[in-house]
Amino acid sequence: MSVSLSYTLTSIRGKLNPAYVAAIALIAIQVGIGICYKAAQHQGQYSFSVSASVAISEFFKLVLSTCFFYGECKRRNPLPVTEYRSIPQPERDSLDEKQVLIDPPAELSESSSFTSEVTDERPAAYVLAGDSKSDFTIRDFLGYCIHEVPIKTKYGFAQLALLYALINNCVFVLYRLADPGTIQLIKSGITLITALVLYYGVGTRIVKTQWVAIFLQIAGVVVTQYRPGVGAPYAASTYLILIFKTFLSATSSVYNQSLIKSQDASLHSDNMVLYACGVTINSVIHFTLRIVNPEEPGFFVGYHNWGAIIVIISNVFFGLAITAVYKYADALVKCLATAIATSILLYVSPILFHVWFNPLVIPGSMVVFLATWLYMEATPKGGLNSIQATSTLLGGSSKVMRTISSFAPGGRLRGIGLLTNLLVSLVIISHLTLWGSKSPDNKFKQVEALGASSTPKTPKYQESPFKNTFAFIRWNSPHEERMPLMEAYQPFFHSLHYSIPHLYEHTLPNNGEEEDAYFLNMTHDGWNIGDLPTKAVADTMQLILDDPDNGIEGMLYFHFDAWIDPFGFQNMDFDGIWFPDSPNPRYLCMNTPKQYPEWHGWWGMHEITMHGERILEDLNVGYVINTTEWCVGWSDIYYLPRRLFPDYIFLNSIFFGQLRLFHEVAIPSMLRIIDDTRRSNPTESIITRLGDCWGHCCADGVKREDVLWRRCGHRLDFTREEIWGTHWERLGRQAEMLGKKVGKVEGPTQYH
Repeated sequence: MSVSLSYTLTSIRGKLNPAYVAAIALIAIQVGIGICYKAAQHQGQYSFSVSASVAISEFFKLVLSTCFFYGECKRRNPLPVTEYRSIPQPERDSLDEKQVLIDPPAELSESSSFTSEVTDERPAAYVLAGDSKSDFTIRDFLGYCIHEVPIKTKYGFAQLALLYALINNCVFVLYRLADPGTIQLIKSGITLITALVLYYGVGTRIVKTQWVAIFLQIAGVVVTQYRPGVGAPYAASTYLILIFKTFLSATSSVYNQSLIKSQDASLHSDNMVLYACGVTINSVIHFTLRIVNPEEPGFFVGYHNWGAIIVIISNVFFGLAITAVYKYADALVKCLATAIATSILLYVSPILFHVWFNPLVIPGSMVVFLATWLYMEATPKGGLNSIQATSTLLGGSSKVMRTISSFAPGGRLRGIGLLTNLLVSLVIISHLTLWGSKSPDNKFKQVEALGASSTPKTPKYQESPFKNTFAFIRWNSPHEERMPLMEAYQPFFHSLHYSIPHLYEHTLPNNGEEEDAYFLNMTHDGWNIGDLPTKAVADTMQLILDDPDNGIEGMLYFHFDAWIDPFGFQNMDFDGIWFPDSPNPRYLCMNTPKQYPEWHGWWGMHEITMHGERILEDLNVGYVINTTEWCVGWSDIYYLPRRLFPDYIFLNSIFFGQLRLFHEVAIPSMLRIIDDTRRSNPTESIITRLGDCWGHCCADGVKREDVLWRRCGHRLDFTREEIWGTHWERLGRQAEMLGKKVGKVEGPTQYH
């Protein structure tokens, strides 16, 4: 890819300035990577293993580099029996993006790169077998593969592959925590880290003007990340990971340049060694993570969607193309291209990823871009180059430096040094992965909440707040003729599910006479026990979880004779639980029936609940439980986010599966356990109490103004068209605001 792109850029030199083409390619690469990495997520998570994805990408790059090197070897002239040489490579220019290093002399001996405690000369007797290009064989090619790159440089590329593995894992975590625009802006704006690596690592001279530019950059980045009255949009840990990743990138850039310029091997052979090490190292990381974290996806798991495949494709082709792009893009072109790419990402992130746009990003970004240009322009024309500095650093005369150099790629203990670095990398990546799996799925929700609270906006109703919500509509008596009436909710929800007793029972074996046998799919079920609806709810939740790509983010459960005003639920917390506050029965948790003696005499249900809690406690599965407490509440309307479906399913296996507990005790008791267990702050419940729903389990006498003034309620009187028709007219008006229509339906003639 790099060769073909170089040829393309060269061929159009007379028609179009290659620098412009390089700038366009660089913009496309930076924008494409940002969007691909973010778009590949589902609910803030990747469905595939990051380390496996990188290993697969490295494998394909290895294959392409091998093909390029094979073609290059076939074009080489046969050599005398005592001579070995490689083609001079015009691509041996600096790969450092900022080009703050000075190119070394055209010819460098291997000893000028690293300490020379171990000699790694190529065998002088190695030659091509034949005397013409037509005699070139696979054996000859394997000989080139083995002898082209010196052994100490191979060890160096293995160390470099470890750095890239750390970088890639940081990148995937960062795209879970922040938006692409912010990542690109901060990454290009923290030149301080790169400058420190160059100054202390390889002795590059940095002038006063550059230091001024660096601190201007930092000031600009701080401005972009500040929100009046709110502060920084992301957690401190996100910025720390971003700084760590920037440090690794700067280090790898300097080290990569040192390796490439320390010998005259083919660029394709260098890439082959680097990618082969990358495949091996990332595979080791993957299988280590599978041991440390059982939830880590398998090596080939998660590639059923285009997002995961596009990530691999982008890694392969962008990684191979970037070398050719950098050859033709000077410092100014790179600076301007990065500025344009960052601007595009900052603009599209609010559109594609629903990130709140901070107006201070505009002046802050201008400061960052101007400071970056100033830094580039002030680059000194002299100073130590990376090769000489690295040689001086590792070849120091002190005992400490001699000891350290013995573990370097050119030292006697280089194998131990590589193994040590591998173990350290495994520890860092394992901790990073485990931390990332336990961190909140999406930091954008926190940012949006902060932005919404500090800057009130007029709601826009172009989309329903329930667009990703699954509506579970329950009947307690078999009236299939009422299903068309419920279709009025279809424009507002992801999908509708009708739960009607004995529905499609004739399709079951033995006509459904077996205990708990009932019809079930994603749109209908025939569960026939009205007092125990949690069985059908839990089974439907499991169907939803079985398809990770269905886009469903939560479930709203309500009875068919309840009313839901979709637009009345704007700005609700869809990541928490909703449960109604009603007078009959009121939502209450207690440890003695005397606190609510009027509720049905309890029928011993509190004893059954506490028995279930003791069963749960004995299982020791991590739930926070008070075995002397139970709850009661009206349960005809409630909402659960997808992330809590597994908890609901598991708890239902006890309270329904073993105890057959009545739903107005089972549901509030289960939700209380989930709340106590999953809340991040012991004083902040994740349950939103719906105190403005009209009515209760058995309320009659609803008026037209009740339907209009309350966003939810129970029960609608379907014998009075002026009552139920009021709500359906509202649904029709709101559907038109979504660009959809609700068909005209006839009301039922009976009320049950």
